[in-house]
Amino acid sequence: MKEKYSIGGHPENDPIMLPSQNHLQGFFDEEGLSGPGTFGLTPELAVRAGSAIGSLGAGTIGIACDGSRTSRVLSQAFAAGIQGAGVSVMDFDHVFEAMFHFGMRLNALSMGIYLTGEPPRARILGECGLPASRQIEQEIERRLIQREFYQAHPRKFGIAMDLSGISSLYVTELIRMAPEGLEGMSANVHSENPAAEYILSDTLYRMGCEEGGSLHLEVSPDGTQLSISQDGLFFCPKRTIAAYGWTLFERSEDLAVDYDFPRVLDHLAESRGCHILRYQNASSGGQDEAGRKLAAHQWTKDGSMLAVVLLSYLHRHKMTLAELDRQIPALAVKEAQISLTMPPARILSQLKGQEAGEGVLLQDNSRGTVLVRPQKNRNALRLFAEAANFEIAQELCTDVIQKVQDLMGRL
Repeated sequence: MKEKYSIGGHPENDPIMLPSQNHLQGFFDEEGLSGPGTFGLTPELAVRAGSAIGSLGAGTIGIACDGSRTSRVLSQAFAAGIQGAGVSVMDFDHVFEAMFHFGMRLNALSMGIYLTGEPPRARILGECGLPASRQIEQEIERRLIQREFYQAHPRKFGIAMDLSGISSLYVTELIRMAPEGLEGMSANVHSENPAAEYILSDTLYRMGCEEGGSLHLEVSPDGTQLSISQDGLFFCPKRTIAAYGWTLFERSEDLAVDYDFPRVLDHLAESRGCHILRYQNASSGGQDEAGRKLAAHQWTKDGSMLAVVLLSYLHRHKMTLAELDRQIPALAVKEAQISLTMPPARILSQLKGQEAGEGVLLQDNSRGTVLVRPQKNRNALRLFAEAANFEIAQELCTDVIQKVQDLMGRL
């Protein structure tokens, strides 16, 4: 039987002073849970947050870290709080984040926590490693602020299951994604994360892809993004996803991407009778449910899997990267951020554009589009401008920044 209880007794005796009940900002930002004010994410707050998460009734919860000393300590603290609430954890130990997403998907986990150490931060994840909904974040915040946790009887504490062997299953899945092998191909793999670099390069070698040649694969440190270059041609992570989308459209399959992804790909999908389904980074209201469900079964947030899928496609069709590039429309994106002197909602309400998930989409028919959305828990806006080339995207960004500054001067 679980008992409701408050941690810490009198607030004045607590090392960490939590915000007042009517101040819900400070725990979550764009990168996850980092703690209020200058205190940041400490082991004590991690235990409390673990208790709050364990009290949500989500079932077994996955947990992993990036391997730094700080993230390991925070991982143990989160696990203690979760288990104390009577919920079991699957501990994947230290893996890069994309592999953790795979582990969550393989074990059908509806919630996971990924810890990083620099800076100390916890990403709260939903099904298959997608960002948790804003409702879940708000419920965690509410329980932290009101000190509303559940304490299980000691005999009912959750258990910890060791999933540290997930890498072998991850490699097996990579090999399965190219059943015909990659004989005759060659590529160079690089990543600032040695584990991500080794796993992809070793797996490609097992499939017959030799090391060397002019094709270069760059996997981000967290394993979630892939860049490709060859003979002066460069695919940024978004263009790599666009290339993956092309392989799906050829099979009359839809593609799921987040709301920040360039809209130019929508026209390519429509020309093939397909659709782009979008999901929010902080989903609320369930309006992006279809996009999230589809994203759970695609590889847009796994650089190694994207690499295998695209190499397999090039191998199967005897196609070069340049030939694949010609199938995809020009795509240039400029991102920017602007600080505000007032709540973002007030500015967004004055921008004349189309509502798009968490923000507003401004369209310039002759030049391109700009997605404007609020920066989580900050008086700031994020801008995502897209156009046929970088210079025009930069101009669009500059124009919207000027428009926002003019609005702040008038409101």
